[in-house]
This record gives sequence, structure tokens and C-alpha cells, in this order.
Amino acid sequence: MSYTDENGSSLSTAGNSIYRASQGKSYRSFDSSVIDFSTDNTYYVSFLFQVTDTAKEARIVLSNGGDADWPEPAIRINHEASSFSLKGGSSPGSRIIASVDTETHLAVMKLNVNTAGNGHNLELYWDPLLSSENANANTVIDAGFEGSVPTNLLLSSRNSNGEIRFDELRIGTTWDSVTPNAIPEPSAYATLFGALSLGMGLLRRRRD
Repeated sequence: MSYTDENGSSLSTAGNSIYRASQGKSYRSFDSSVIDFSTDNTYYVSFLFQVTDTAKEARIVLSNGGDADWPEPAIRINHEASSFSLKGGSSPGSRIIASVDTETHLAVMKLNVNTAGNGHNLELYWDPLLSSENANANTVIDAGFEGSVPTNLLLSSRNSNGEIRFDELRIGTTWDSVTPNAIPEPSAYATLFGALSLGMGLLRRRRD
């Protein structure tokens, strides 16, 4: 799986994706010795995903309930509404992101954790520009989440249509840490080389 933003920058992948077909759940617990979501901070979680059938119903959940797939926050693929949506809590609840398709998507979740109360906050960057977080001011969908901070990441396949595929999970405390290796496509290099060549030509003419 791979992702290229609208400016031609791509996210390189290392392979070894996982998928869920038919019905069932797969989840893994976060290692608190590596990153501790229970500490007040801003955390970033990024991953690639794809469904192979637009009638697929599935969820990618930052869960605090083991193998329970209903807690928030979550990205939900809902075949009934034919949409990708973000579940953030009862207020503001689910937000429609886009119509379901079979393309590869990049999601970057930004979690602002406030353990003193219920002031946790989630921002979702959907198919973002990779250059910087600030380049995506108009593509952020904001939703609060009310439950405890996440302890697990869960993939849930809720019907037998197609597969949900998941790749390149990255967790960090900065935008750059979860969008590494963002490199221009070859066409972008060609444009850059052409601009450099033109600049060198003008410089030579001035010297002549």
C-alpha cells in the first residue's frame, strides 16, 4: 500500500500490512513503556487503510475496552450510509468524512489528552498534505472523545463483504514523526530539475 498527496509527495511503506476478511476482530495493546497515552500530551497516530468492497462494514478503533469495537474514537466504514465517518463521542457524535471507495487512504489522528478531566480532543487529518501539519488547516475534522485514553488498536470486520486492509501504523508526538520519508514523486523531481536547469542557464547568460 502507498499514498501520494495532491502535491505529489508520497509516503514510503515497508510492507507487511494486515487485513481482516469476513467477520471478526483483531486488536493489539499499546506498550506504555514506549508511548504512554495516559500522560497529558499531544499524540499523533497515522496509518494507511483500504477496503476492497464498497459494501464493506468495518471499524478502526482506538479502543479502551479490549476487543470491544464500539468505543470512540474510531473511523467507521458504513455500507448502509456508504460513507467513511469519524466517531468521536455523543457530542458531536459521528461526522461523515467522505463517500466509501476502494482507494488507499491515509489517516492521521491527533489526540490531545487531558487526564485531569474529560477534555480529551481528537482531530483527524484525512488524506493530508504531507509537508506539514499547518498545510492542512482546512482538512481537519474535529471531534471530542469522552472515554478513557486509548489502550488498544482494533480492526473490526462486521460483514463478509471484501476486506479491510491496514498498513504502516506510526505513533509519535510530532507530525513529522508519523509522516516520515515523504518524498516527491519522480515527476516532481523532473519539475525541480527543470527549474534548476533554467536558473543555471540564466546565470550562465549573465556571466557571458
